[in-house]
Amino acid sequence: MLTRLPAEFTSLYRIFLRGARVSVLNHGSRTRALRKLFRPTFEAAVGNMKRLDHLGPEQATERLELEAWLNTFNERVDKTLSLFHVSAISRGLPHKITKQLSYLSLTHTSGWAQRRHFPPRRWNPQLPPDSPEYKPPKFPTIRVQNRERKAAQQHDIDDRGWSALSEVIRMAEGRDGLLLGRIRVTRRRWRK
Repeated sequence: MLTRLPAEFTSLYRIFLRGARVSVLNHGSRTRALRKLFRPTFEAAVGNMKRLDHLGPEQATERLELEAWLNTFNERVDKTLSLFHVSAISRGLPHKITKQLSYLSLTHTSGWAQRRHFPPRRWNPQLPPDSPEYKPPKFPTIRVQNRERKAAQQHDIDDRGWSALSEVIRMAEGRDGLLLGRIRVTRRRWRK
């Protein structure tokens, strides 16, 4: 039974985090954005390692599939580490790629993207029945309608941009065997 992760894996993850930090020139917010971008990939690897550890000898085909997945994961991490290394040394295309990935991750996890995926809730059981939040909304003015229309246009542009970008990322990962991260949308609690 796998109680702790292997030392090789934790060492690889630490090296990966250091490589991500150096590739964006130790810039704090970009480093955090890259860490958020690549963390789901490593969490999937941990899940597969734990699943592989729990498999019995009668499940040989699933064991072979998971071992092949982990081997592919290791190769992709090695290639991504070499991308980070070249990004840290030169200011060419690899540096631009890592820099733009961090920017895209930052903009996607900003407040407006979070509110878009998780709009605020309408009903709050803590409020009294005659609370102003329960009253019907007033008809929007032209200014509000224009603002909403512009926000909808921005959301459409964002959707089209991310769908095209995700297609390019999948092609690059498939052709060159790199890891370029995954974006995870999480609910964030807003304080009043």
